[in-house]
Amino acid sequence: MNFIHSIFFFLLFCTPFFSFSQGNWDNILEAEEFIYKNEMDSARFYLKELERDEYVDVLNRIVSSNHSNHDLWLFIQASLESTLVDEENQIKFINNKIHLPSSENKIDIDYVRVRSEEHIFLVNSNLLEEAGIVLKELKQYVSRYKGGNLTELKNAQYLINHSDIIYFVIQREIEKGEK
Repeated sequence: MNFIHSIFFFLLFCTPFFSFSQGNWDNILEAEEFIYKNEMDSARFYLKELERDEYVDVLNRIVSSNHSNHDLWLFIQASLESTLVDEENQIKFINNKIHLPSSENKIDIDYVRVRSEEHIFLVNSNLLEEAGIVLKELKQYVSRYKGGNLTELKNAQYLINHSDIIYFVIQREIEKGEK
């Protein structure tokens, strides 16, 4: 009987923490959705209810337009797992928020990652012409860098090759369907 009382008090004590945690999660989901829809005032409303942590800081920087491409990459990766946002809003969001890197000496791997995700969103939305444009711009951006960090350059080339393969396979399937 003592064991059952212990479990009962444990559950009674922990319930507020679990529900608070669920409330935080719900607020994050709402904020992510509003960010994708470019409704920053609504996103700000949900963010102010949250305890600050690294991810909430990322969301706040995006809402205040004080973000880096790395922040965008973190946001896209985290929100793809949790938010049910259509690809059209994801594409618009990326186009509105991505910063073309100004550095001529160092490749911005996060820029390449975000644009690669945009390419995948476009392909998934069957917007192949736009996907081809993004892929071409991405190739031009990466081709500017011959030296520097070889690992990041190889990672960027890998991402482009991956996007290129997806694009090629989809185009080929469409051509087969037209015959």
